[in-house]
Amino acid sequence: MFTPTPVRNKQPSRRKKKVNVTLWTVCSTVSALSVIGAVALMVGWKQQVPGNQISEVQQVKAQVSRIREVYLEKLSRTDYN
Repeated sequence: MFTPTPVRNKQPSRRKKKVNVTLWTVCSTVSALSVIGAVALMVGWKQQVPGNQISEVQQVKAQVSRIREVYLEKLSRTDYN
């Protein structure tokens, strides 16, 4: 009449999963570049010009503004003696 069929054991198998070599290489390269970039940013941050020191750009801007004032004064003179 009715014959029971055996139920399969559905436990997960314990086989090793293969690691995708391309994915592993890409992830390790990106992480290595991130670490190198972070170190470079930290080193560059420490080598910045301190806040109380005038940079060369600021010195040149001040010099240009002084020269501009001199030219404007010469152009606006009314006495030609």
